[in-house]
Amino acid sequence: MKKLDISNWTIKQDLSNLEYMNESETVFAQANGYFGIRGTIEEGYSNEIEGTFINGFYDTEDIIYGESAYGYAKERQTQLLVPNTKNIKLFIDDEELNIEYSKLENHFRELNLKNGIITRNLTWKTNKNKILEISFERFVSMDYENLMIINLSIKPLNFSGKIKIISGIKEDKVKSLDENDPRVSGQLKYSLKNYDFFKKDDCIVTKSKTYNSNLQLITSVINKSDNIKVKNIKVEGKNIFEEFCIDLKQNIESTVTKYCFYYFEKKSKIEVEEKLDLFKELTSKDFRYYKSLQEKYYEEFWNISDIILEGNKEIQAAIRFNIFHLIQSVGKNGKTNIAAKGLTGDGYEGHYFWDTETYVIPHFIYTNPDIAKKLLSYRYSILHKAKKRAEELSFKGALFPWRTINGEESSAYYPAGTAQIHINADIMYSLKKYYEVTDDLDFMINKGLEMLVETSRFYADYSDYIDGRGYCINGVTGPDEYSALVNNNTYTNMMIRYQIKFLMDFIGNLKIENIQLYNEIMKKFKITNEELILFNDIYEKIYIHYDKEKNLIGQDDSFLNQKMWDFENTPKEKYPLLLNYHPMIIYKHQVIKQADLVLSMMLIPEYFTDEEKKANFDYYENVTTHDSSLSECIHGIIANELGYEEMSVNFFENTVKTDLYDLHNNVKNGVHIASMAGSWQCIVFGFLGMREIDGVLNFKPNLPRKYKKIELKLRFKGRIIGIILTEDQLIYSLIEGESIEIVSNGEKIILI
Repeated sequence: MKKLDISNWTIKQDLSNLEYMNESETVFAQANGYFGIRGTIEEGYSNEIEGTFINGFYDTEDIIYGESAYGYAKERQTQLLVPNTKNIKLFIDDEELNIEYSKLENHFRELNLKNGIITRNLTWKTNKNKILEISFERFVSMDYENLMIINLSIKPLNFSGKIKIISGIKEDKVKSLDENDPRVSGQLKYSLKNYDFFKKDDCIVTKSKTYNSNLQLITSVINKSDNIKVKNIKVEGKNIFEEFCIDLKQNIESTVTKYCFYYFEKKSKIEVEEKLDLFKELTSKDFRYYKSLQEKYYEEFWNISDIILEGNKEIQAAIRFNIFHLIQSVGKNGKTNIAAKGLTGDGYEGHYFWDTETYVIPHFIYTNPDIAKKLLSYRYSILHKAKKRAEELSFKGALFPWRTINGEESSAYYPAGTAQIHINADIMYSLKKYYEVTDDLDFMINKGLEMLVETSRFYADYSDYIDGRGYCINGVTGPDEYSALVNNNTYTNMMIRYQIKFLMDFIGNLKIENIQLYNEIMKKFKITNEELILFNDIYEKIYIHYDKEKNLIGQDDSFLNQKMWDFENTPKEKYPLLLNYHPMIIYKHQVIKQADLVLSMMLIPEYFTDEEKKANFDYYENVTTHDSSLSECIHGIIANELGYEEMSVNFFENTVKTDLYDLHNNVKNGVHIASMAGSWQCIVFGFLGMREIDGVLNFKPNLPRKYKKIELKLRFKGRIIGIILTEDQLIYSLIEGESIEIVSNGEKIILI
């Protein structure tokens, strides 16, 4: 991105020029999976897009349809802005530090990806020629999910005297949004109700509640310094501030530490005293203590998650930046997930999509499987609502929502929402991979199997057996949202087939290995032999559309018989198509928004011959616009497999640089989480050619000539495997765990 100095581990910004600040607010966002803040500065400025977000903290309101129909989603769910605690204002002789108007020198900030800490330094010369060196250090704690800490250091260089500081909690307003862009957030009629403001001991507190979702929030701040004389409390509207002065001595550094606390629950009343006592206990430790914990957390994280990619410094920095935002944004408590924009902006209203299971979870399965388990646990926590949704639609089993926060469907446009029933199979795919990588039988029995059975029941009931074809899945939408309500989307049908085989294999193996447990689960989930026979029949006879004349697999029944989109005469400014053409125009043409059938090739390679991959990739790549940031990473992986090196590299670099270099010109609305995870997949599934098939890791490395070396680690079945790939070397090593067999370029290798 312009105005950023990007290196391997740090991102620096010269704040003497305030261009591209809204974009850099996203780049410098900080989070821990529970809550996150946009990268605005403590003093604020006029055109900032402020935002503090708590994962899973939302409100609802009725969806108003011009024309409704039975079973349409009933309520919107929107992630809310919560009170802002990072604000700190400084005054010398009643002159306020203002980054837009004050005389500032050497004003820089730096994000250190190694520890998630932002450091900002500046020299302020007041109108009375008083000079101060000021620095801020800020991080959101990875060890204590409710806590953010800001450390302010002030050194007067040519005077002694007082500095006034105003530090507190303020309400942020939603900025105006482009209502014509479906990718950004809508605005609720009601926002958060901040209804009580008070001081309790050292804590200043704001109590808030939602209007409809019955969520209660406590926001609190404690300002600490050895040099604070008197604190005065001010309540202005929905803001509460603490005003105090510090005596400064020339060339002596004074510090103020601001502790910020967020806690929410779904209940009518929170035990405020109890939570504030918890907060006060946290503030008994100083900034250095929490900083050391933060550094230790990230040291352990990067030890397993880092990827070394030699040959391009920009790409090396970007892949680390992307991995950093994944660990920042992901919910880690089993009650939340990861939103499409993480915790960096209000795009997509803070909703969870299939992005989690298809793009994000693979990264965590192979690096931090406990986090993958938490994400799957979230899905289990909303299974009862998925069962209720299937019943509402007159089907058996469970149908997970396309977009949601609380587990209920929130997509008002059902052709690109509820009709994407592949969401079930996407979740079950990630469950299968998690189980095969971890051998976590306990999770499968207690949570995973019920999801697997109920979603399979939905598919069995939804499918129709058509003579001469087999089991058909009609009236659905696949990953390609430029083709809606089609019959037999091949991705969907293949994923259903894959899921049902997983179910049949798991139950079959259980019957052989543990007959008692087998009998227990058959009884618990009321699985009958007749049901198993039906599942097996669907697996064997589900319809896949082959066009023998064109020697292609159809994306669906009709796609190959539609008119080709006029790509030659579509100007660049008309992309993405969804912002410039009515769906009726798009849906009737051969034009693809994002990887669909090609995604099947990546997820289930065993379902395709090499010849089928090449023929179908060549065809479908030519009709794909890549209007979604989820697309290029998948096409890049298959392009690399097919030996299309230049294409593969282009797709990879577009993916990895999406946010740090603002390739889509919308990073101010938040990062693209799926694309970030996709950049990891490009390296692992693309350049290393890794596929996990039937519990065995298979590698077919193909390093593009542009890069000199890839080095990384993967977790698999309790082991840590190291991989180094260079132009002339391929080294596998067993770093931790017992010996294991892998396959490399078709050859079996035992790592010991």
